[in-house]
Amino acid sequence: MARKDVVVFFCDGSCSGDIHTKKCKPNGHVYFVADGTAVTLTFEDSSVFNPRAATVNIAINSFVKKKLANVTGRFKYKVRCHACPGGTDDLEMILEL
Repeated sequence: MARKDVVVFFCDGSCSGDIHTKKCKPNGHVYFVADGTAVTLTFEDSSVFNPRAATVNIAINSFVKKKLANVTGRFKYKVRCHACPGGTDDLEMILEL
């Protein structure tokens, strides 16, 4: 069975993810998990997903599974927790073979 790529987001005074730079394989899947808060992810480049999407919304205590595109590179994004007064955090996803 293939490895599962998972990023967990939470609020501890500011929005954060358990991994600031996540490495994934092109054409794979990534699971975004919202732990204790709803989360909005905003990618600078929508070409990281298939189909293309710049924004990912995750309901509180749930997850979203996204199909990754057949591209390589670094994809920066911001995370905003809906319950968090601390603002956003800047994270990055790397797609490489």
